[in-house]
Amino acid sequence: MRLVQTLAEGTMAGLKWATPSQMDQAPALVFFHANGFCASTYRQMLQPVAEAIGRPIAAFDLRGHGRTHLRDDPDRQDNWNRFARDIAALLAQIAPEGTVLAGHSMGGTSSLLASALRPDLVKGLCLFDPVLAPAPFYFYAHMPWVFGLWRSQFPLAKAAGRRRAVFPSRQAVLEAYTGRGAFKSWPTAMLADYCEDGFTDMADGQVRLSCAPAFEAACFAGQRHYPLQAIKALKVPGRLLRGARHSTTVATLIPLLTRSGIQVDTIPETSHFLPMEKSDVCASALIELIQAV
Repeated sequence: MRLVQTLAEGTMAGLKWATPSQMDQAPALVFFHANGFCASTYRQMLQPVAEAIGRPIAAFDLRGHGRTHLRDDPDRQDNWNRFARDIAALLAQIAPEGTVLAGHSMGGTSSLLASALRPDLVKGLCLFDPVLAPAPFYFYAHMPWVFGLWRSQFPLAKAAGRRRAVFPSRQAVLEAYTGRGAFKSWPTAMLADYCEDGFTDMADGQVRLSCAPAFEAACFAGQRHYPLQAIKALKVPGRLLRGARHSTTVATLIPLLTRSGIQVDTIPETSHFLPMEKSDVCASALIELIQAV
């Protein structure tokens, strides 16, 4: 089921997995995606969770992604606090009694930031390889010249800004992405689910990236937020699954996470894309946390 939720600046689009009798119930879990992706990407992981717990769950497209229509000016995207505020406003509407919050990469970090804004709306937190760095990283990121510098020089931002934006069809996207680059370890079904809302139909029959390359690049460069403070403020059960290779959750933060009540597991044979590589393991973590809270 597709969802459209109205916020102060526009609309936030999402998906909900539920039986017909559950459509009006608040979700037991709300999930947010990584930079450049969309809610539909995680269907293979999330649908089994809803079936296993027998309760509805939802996933939403963040600002600048998928079918969501909120202002996405790259020049203003110097932090992820904007995503956190969007998430908090959304939860206040769809889960006023609270819910489990989860996310991958940027979606995980943004969920963590949102939990600090509205702790009353978050019953538990499950993060998949969120972007978490030591304190000096964020100190430097707040310097006035850094956002512009990283947009032009940071490798991930540079690569995102150069992404091909328009393709003849979604099938052409699948053929171009399968087995290549960041999508090398992805199952075909998850790549197809990403293409569903990760690309938008154009009037001439072609498709274009729903997340503009310039906005994706700005999200990589825009690190003027401070998730370490949100970790220290966390008062609910937490799980964090990190990749064994190329994790964006630095290992030196594991003691802080553990002291804050977050169970950290490093999943063998996975990378930053562990929800794609081990969707069953990630689904089990979500189910366990939902049942625990």
